[in-house]
Amino acid sequence: MTHYNKLLIEKTNYADLIQLKLSNGENLPTLREYIIEGKKNNKNTLLVCEIKPSEISKERGKTTALKTVETIKKLNADKITCYISFDYEILKQIREVDQKTVLQYLEGNKSPKEVKADKISGVDYHYSVFKKHPEWIKEAKENNIILNAWTVNEASDMDWIIDHKFNYITTNEPELLKERLKVKK
Repeated sequence: MTHYNKLLIEKTNYADLIQLKLSNGENLPTLREYIIEGKKNNKNTLLVCEIKPSEISKERGKTTALKTVETIKKLNADKITCYISFDYEILKQIREVDQKTVLQYLEGNKSPKEVKADKISGVDYHYSVFKKHPEWIKEAKENNIILNAWTVNEASDMDWIIDHKFNYITTNEPELLKERLKVKK
C-alpha cells in the first residue's frame, strides 16, 4: 500500500495518517506495532514484509529497506520474516546487510538464474508470468530458487500452479485453494 485514504504515505506525517482510521475503526499500525502483533502466539506463520519502491527516489527506497530490516531485527522477528519487493535494488540492498534472510522478487522481469546471481532467494511473480515463461519453473527448481505465484484465485489457475509444484501460492481464496490441494493429493 503506497497510498492510504488517497494520501501518499511516504510524503505524509504519521500524525496526519493516524487521524484516518482503518475500515475496522483501528489506527493504521506502525511497522513495529504490526511485527509485535504478528509475533504473538506465532509458531508457524511466516511474516511477509513488502517494501514498496519509493516514489521520491531510489536512495530513499534503499534507506527504507535498511531501516525496515533494522527494526525487524531489533524485534527479534528476522527469523520469521521474509522480504518482498518490486524494486530489485531494494532486495540487493537488504542482501548486503543480511546474507541469510529470505528475499523474493515481485516484478516478473528477471529469470531465476538472474535472481540467483544476485543471491535473491525467490521469484514471487504474478501467475501469468510463469504461464508466459514456463521454462522459468524448471530453471527455478534447478537453481534452488523459491517459486511463489500471486494472486491465484481461480481453480484452474490453482490446479496449474499445484501441478507445477510451486513452493507457495498467494490467494484471496484460501478455502478454494485448500479444496484444490485436497483434490490434487
